[in-house]
Amino acid sequence: LARPSHHVSYLRCQTASRRTMSLPLTINGLGARAPNAVSRHQQRAQRRTLDLHHPATPRSPHQQRAYLVTRSVISPPNRMVSPNVGDEEEENTRRRLGLGASGDFHPHLSNVSAKPSGGGSGSTYATETKWEESAQIFEYGSAANPVMAPIPVLVHPPEMHEEGPTRVIPFDIDDFMDIDKQCTSPNLMASFVRVCEGDSIDTTANATSQAFYVIRGTGQTSSEHGTVSWSTGDLFVVPATRGALSHLCASATKGGAALYWVHDEPLMDYLGVVPSGTKFEPTLFKRERMLAEVQEIAHQNTKGDRNRLGILLGNKACEQTKTLTHVLWSLLNSIPAQSVQRPHRHNSV
Repeated sequence: LARPSHHVSYLRCQTASRRTMSLPLTINGLGARAPNAVSRHQQRAQRRTLDLHHPATPRSPHQQRAYLVTRSVISPPNRMVSPNVGDEEEENTRRRLGLGASGDFHPHLSNVSAKPSGGGSGSTYATETKWEESAQIFEYGSAANPVMAPIPVLVHPPEMHEEGPTRVIPFDIDDFMDIDKQCTSPNLMASFVRVCEGDSIDTTANATSQAFYVIRGTGQTSSEHGTVSWSTGDLFVVPATRGALSHLCASATKGGAALYWVHDEPLMDYLGVVPSGTKFEPTLFKRERMLAEVQEIAHQNTKGDRNRLGILLGNKACEQTKTLTHVLWSLLNSIPAQSVQRPHRHNSV
């Protein structure tokens, strides 16, 4: 935070999971500025915003600063923070943080790198040496967008769940993506679960969310969350579950029920974590209710042709994102007979 003529540093935080969100920072208090906001704060910020394309020539060595770009590979809901901080509040905030008034210049904030502590015990030196073994440095231009194994377009055919014994049939393609854990995409795992009539099977996952769509059959699923009955076309989701879910098939064509099971265990494996609690309540979507909503959309008078007659499945715990769970998004789509759906792209399993 410096005078307009200074060549200053900036901290840029953004997500980097395919879709990138950048928060343009201005020298305006301690907040980020939404690019379309029009206010007196914006007018003031224009006088204090760093021009990255034509930075001012530093007046002294102390005025040139390095900058750090920090990213998260986990994408949160897209949001921008608008500054609503007045001059007085801004100054108070700065003083609480020990930054002084906004017009003050602090040479001690200009250092590009910290000086080594000097001295230190042998164990400290050994620790630092060990930590440095993992450090890697890349030239930005050649490494900012690294080449990664693409997610292939593959099909998990229905014949897999239409015959054979009771079993889980994973859609495991980690070998295509150079990932050492089972996954269907870098953060999701999808499987078929076949349960023969009168038989049952237990499923477990280190996951925050598990979704089950009933492709065929009737039965029930029991867990620490209780017992729910299901039939063809139903969908239910459960939060983090310590034990197993037990699925029992009561009746089905083709000799057994089929469930489509999706969860976020690959994301947990990547982070090296286990869920510490639940983020939503177990939720059930009955087939009749979902199809009634689709029909309601189909009968509405709308201008132009719809490319989708679809409904998003939401959860009361996810009012802001309007998603199935805090990590799972799900669309039930209908394509009427004798209709053509225009080409579009899916970033989905």
